[in-house]
Amino acid sequence: MRLKYLALAGLVAMANAETPILVTIPPKDWKEVTVPRKFSFFVPSDFQDQKTKGEDSIVGEYHSLTASLIYDYGAYSNPLDMSQLSSYGLAGEIKEQAVEIDGHRAKLVAYKMLEKNGGYVTAVHFPEVAEDSMGEFVKLTIEIHSNKNEDLAVAKKIFGTIHFKP
Repeated sequence: MRLKYLALAGLVAMANAETPILVTIPPKDWKEVTVPRKFSFFVPSDFQDQKTKGEDSIVGEYHSLTASLIYDYGAYSNPLDMSQLSSYGLAGEIKEQAVEIDGHRAKLVAYKMLEKNGGYVTAVHFPEVAEDSMGEFVKLTIEIHSNKNEDLAVAKKIFGTIHFKP
């Protein structure tokens, strides 16, 4: 698996300047999270599975001492519409960027929450991962919430390890 990431790392040099390609070679102490026949990604070894279940999609949640990761794979995955957060005054400066991860277009966002407990959020949304039996697009959103700004760099590294199953 790591050889595949090494091969993909070489593609970064050929990335379109307008849409950066995120690729991360996971550190050896990170562990792989696999959603069978859908996708996989790596997280630092201190992230622990919270054993969550979704109603209309495949969801998962992992926590460390300083961060939580939530993924939602399905037709109704959060599209990360930042205008709603801004209009309700829930987020500070919002950074959005179009990226490509494992051959899929995605939107990467980062912002500071302005609620009572604050914190930072970095998230990625894939609007077209696959097509379901009804002809609708299946989406994937992964959000990482943290109380430490330094975890934002770790979030981008996690996103760079996402691999979709054929």
